[in-house]
Amino acid sequence: NENAWKLHAEGELDGALYGHVLRTHETVAVDGIGDTYGGLWYVDAVTHVFSDAGYRQSFRLLRNATGEQAAPAAADPLALVRG
Repeated sequence: NENAWKLHAEGELDGALYGHVLRTHETVAVDGIGDTYGGLWYVDAVTHVFSDAGYRQSFRLLRNATGEQAAPAAADPLALVRG
């Protein structure tokens, strides 16, 4: 249920500089934005664009409002964001 998610983030990055491929339904660590918003986020959507200008990844991330980082359940990729 979309209403269960409290925080949304969208952005774009240079895929060559980042050095990794974002994949939907996985978590990604976000650093450099403070203790409140930094940490693990769930990758909801990602678009990969290859052009003459390079490789770009546009993404949408989701996270629960508390930002709690509970240990993930092995079979449940959403465990970190369900809280």
